[in-house]
Amino acid sequence: MRNRLKWALILASFSLVLAILMQGPQWRYQSSALGRGIAIPINSDESIYMARVQESLSGRPEQTAEAFTGHENLAGTQFAMIERFYGALFRRTGWRASHVLTFMDVVIPVLVFLSLFVFFQLCGFDRRLSFGLAAAFCLLQLYNLNRPIHMRSSFLVMLWSLMLIVAAVRSRWWLGIIGGALLGLLVGVYVWSFAFAWAFFGIYFAWELFDRSSSRKILFLCGCVGLFAALPFVLQYIELSSHPLYEYGSFRSGMHPGRVPESWIYSTLFGLMVLSLVLSLKKHYEALRLYRPAVVTMLAAFVYMNQQVVHGITFNFVSHGIFSLMLAAFVVIGLFVALRKHVLLVGVLAASIYIAAIAYDGRGFLSLWQVRA
Repeated sequence: MRNRLKWALILASFSLVLAILMQGPQWRYQSSALGRGIAIPINSDESIYMARVQESLSGRPEQTAEAFTGHENLAGTQFAMIERFYGALFRRTGWRASHVLTFMDVVIPVLVFLSLFVFFQLCGFDRRLSFGLAAAFCLLQLYNLNRPIHMRSSFLVMLWSLMLIVAAVRSRWWLGIIGGALLGLLVGVYVWSFAFAWAFFGIYFAWELFDRSSSRKILFLCGCVGLFAALPFVLQYIELSSHPLYEYGSFRSGMHPGRVPESWIYSTLFGLMVLSLVLSLKKHYEALRLYRPAVVTMLAAFVYMNQQVVHGITFNFVSHGIFSLMLAAFVVIGLFVALRKHVLLVGVLAASIYIAAIAYDGRGFLSLWQVRA
């Protein structure tokens, strides 16, 4: 009981610190003579999502995906499910989109942290290690945690689907139904989230089939529920692809033919992480059985970031999947700390280089604390 209370206080304390860090720049601007109490956009993505959320708040959810022209013959390249959900959730409050997103600046990062803490434990890590990994993830991603829909909200939904799938395998099978439903719903969210989630599920299911594990039946159920839940969005994608402006719109979105890795450096780093895990599995297969979801996360990251090699379409997988790739890099570090196997050292070095590069790229969060004209 005392241990539970201690951990509740630790998690609550860090959650409070994280919430203050997320709101700090906004408070400084609003309290300054320049801000005059008006909320400002914290990053370049916010204006796009704000328009979509405002359409939904205003009672026009059908215009949420294409919130800028309002022309009935134009279709958005994304379905904007999260933006629609925000609109339905906060419509009765009378808030504008800026108020909603400012409020969620506190809520979602805290939920991401707590969900990471649970996910790392489901991967087999103890509480201390899980807390350290989750806290480090959030502190190094403070800038990207300010991206209101994608990356943080879509990543949170994706993380819940992974948690429920692993929890179904670990303990209660019926959680797999909910996890499968979220897996299918992700197809209607953002491609970068559902691509990673389905890669995770596919590798996990294939591994359990290879091992002839009894949990393969649970994962099969998850997959069936996921395919059924994804069907309406697959049909929407098919309808969207027949739009006369689809090719133009997809190209303007950054989608283009190609099979070359988007980043040779990152692909090499993740290749080294995978290599260290494969060698570790060869030597310590039974020891890694407890940490199978962690290994699957790393393998899914490598497949996700190089998927264009298979289907031939490149779509910002490396730049827009930072949270998922960071998750995999932290998992490699967690495996080394938990197992102390020297064969993982190369993977840890590669993961550390990647994390350092992404952390340096997010240094812009520090400048947000400076009030500028």
